[in-house]
Amino acid sequence: MAMKGDLKVLKKFFAVLSASMLVTAICASAEQINTTIEETSSGLSVSVTATENGGMYIIGAKYGDGGLIEGIAVQHIDDAVSGEVYTAELNGIHSGSIIYIWDDNQKPLCEKIEYNGTDATPEPDVTPTPEPEGDGIIHLKGTEIDASGVEGAEVNGNIVTITAVGDYIIEGTLDDGQIVISDSLGKKDAVNITLQGVNVTCSDSAPFNGGGGKIGITLADGTTNIFTDLGKYTNYTTSKDPKGCFYSRRDLDIGGSGTLVVNGNVKNGLVCGADLKIKRGANLDVTAANNAVKGDNGVEFTNKTGTVNITSGGDGIKSDAIDTDIVETGAIEADKGYVLIEGGTFTINAEGDGIQADNYCTITGGNITINSVTEGIKANEVDLPILADDAVVEGEYINGKITISGGTLDITSGEDGIEAAELVDISGGTISIIVGGGSSKSYSDDTSRKGIKADTDINISGGNITVNSSDDSIHSNWNVTITGGEMNLATGDDGVHADYTLTLGTENGGDEDFTIDIATSYEGIEGSVINILSGTTYLYATDDGVNAAGDYTEDGILAASITTFAGPGGNQPGGPGGNRPGGPDWGADDSAPYGMLYIKGGRTYVEANGDGLDSNGSIEMSGGIVLVNGPTSGGNGVFDKGDSSSDYFKVTGGTLIGAGTSDMAVTPTVTGQSYFLQSNGNGSAGTPMKINNANITFIPKTTWKWFFVTTPDMASGGSYSISTASTYGSEIFGKTVNNKFYGLAQSN
Repeated sequence: MAMKGDLKVLKKFFAVLSASMLVTAICASAEQINTTIEETSSGLSVSVTATENGGMYIIGAKYGDGGLIEGIAVQHIDDAVSGEVYTAELNGIHSGSIIYIWDDNQKPLCEKIEYNGTDATPEPDVTPTPEPEGDGIIHLKGTEIDASGVEGAEVNGNIVTITAVGDYIIEGTLDDGQIVISDSLGKKDAVNITLQGVNVTCSDSAPFNGGGGKIGITLADGTTNIFTDLGKYTNYTTSKDPKGCFYSRRDLDIGGSGTLVVNGNVKNGLVCGADLKIKRGANLDVTAANNAVKGDNGVEFTNKTGTVNITSGGDGIKSDAIDTDIVETGAIEADKGYVLIEGGTFTINAEGDGIQADNYCTITGGNITINSVTEGIKANEVDLPILADDAVVEGEYINGKITISGGTLDITSGEDGIEAAELVDISGGTISIIVGGGSSKSYSDDTSRKGIKADTDINISGGNITVNSSDDSIHSNWNVTITGGEMNLATGDDGVHADYTLTLGTENGGDEDFTIDIATSYEGIEGSVINILSGTTYLYATDDGVNAAGDYTEDGILAASITTFAGPGGNQPGGPGGNRPGGPDWGADDSAPYGMLYIKGGRTYVEANGDGLDSNGSIEMSGGIVLVNGPTSGGNGVFDKGDSSSDYFKVTGGTLIGAGTSDMAVTPTVTGQSYFLQSNGNGSAGTPMKINNANITFIPKTTWKWFFVTTPDMASGGSYSISTASTYGSEIFGKTVNNKFYGLAQSN
């Protein structure tokens, strides 16, 4: 709680009452508020149960004859939470006083309370009388400024400078001038400004230049407040140059349900050199030649944020945290360099990145629409050491994280949709991403146009995700782990790709853990080591369906010369243990020296024009259901393994069915159950194939000449055959296309 107990503070409130036409309506609120008042040796102790979230003023006034003030005390509650109890100590206020409870917009939260020593009951209004010296408001009058009677405000021509801690009200239009907060104020000196319909332009500097102090801005209800820069900054009135049209060198909070319009025609729009927070229903409309909204230490939009519209020639929302004015060592505090979005409705149109942070970006709510020329949401790789207690922490670095647990995101980007240098963690929310014009687009340059990308890890445990990308839909230069959520992916390259380990599901997990539907891809699922443990996956690939190939073994990087091979990802920094080498960019998959595919559970449906299941090493299957349709032409096989004599494909459990070409066919080694192989057949797409004596039927999506099936129901040593069928029983697992089911069913 912040104490504001001097006469100047109360004068500001009286001025607001007068200016807001509330003098005769202070008892207008019909709601009562739970209040307990106790007398102390120094005054009154007032406990209030907050009825809404946000700031709250508790004011005590002692009146004499004729309504004259004999004593006052004011206490402010920062960010009160509805239902919580807060206590204000009103020193010097005793029996026979009036208690007022107002919100941050200077509106009464209840009728005023008269305290007479034994009880506290609402009484008829006693209108406070403003001090006769001015009205406490800074008036902007075109080419003039009137700040008469406002302590702490100095006028010099077309510039008004606030030089003292306090609460200020500003209204009106200033044709070519500035509102300045003196840089003589310290970083903890609170300056609170209520904007009541302000329009300021400046031809040679920032129209709002907060050189010092901790600044709080309240946008009065129903008001639009406009700040516009018109030309190159040459007129600096503080020792620190403004970095944008609406600028604060230190912490800046913006609240209130009005609107702040910032037109940064010269460079940046709304800029804070420390922590920038948007809260209490505030609305923003920011246009900038470069970055639109920027906080060096961090940018925070609370769950009370209103509507935010951004148009930028650079990045939309940004926190870079490398300003040496903040951290001279070149290090970064662990909790700085962030963008946090808890709520609000955002429309971001950016020529650069939509949202960019040098440390982490966290999204827990809100409705966010991004149209960006480069990345949609980005957490940078800055490799800055962590600073704690003014000392650099050895061996720990900031390296970029993106966390999404809620909200709705609609991203259209020219480059990567979501990109983190270290980690992308998605546990909730609805996310729609279109990158590079979608899966039908192709490019000859090296620009990355992936849907979700991380240099180290991608973890997805929830959410509803749709990606349509010209490059990989989900891509990590190290690991991908998917344990939950619903994903609909379309890509011109890989559906889900990990340079090292790609894990789908959890051991002992269920088929319903997650759903991945890859409508189109070059290769559906790709990684050096692939673990399919649970969940449900559908995929269509113009090349390999599931491809285990890469430069990394389960024990680390191959000892062979990696640059000889074309492994996924190429030369990539980061990952466990620091920098790791790699081969040329992914593209010559068949040359990658290693691959390991484990299938232990889940359900996987594959349509592939290349190999259905492919490993440059070995394949092990011990559980789950895998259905493979295709390929139908030579040069590929339904199943494929590495060429070394030590490479193998063995099945010890689960249901595996494949139908396609007989070329380059690999027959798995099956133990513990039986299998059936038809290697010279001639089956048609859509015709049910009954596995006699096993009580199952497979409806293939493609024509076939080679058919393989093994299930736990096929007892070892049993005799099995296949035959066409006109009908089948209940569907077990597969895919319905144009009202036609393809996959595994019970036999009639």
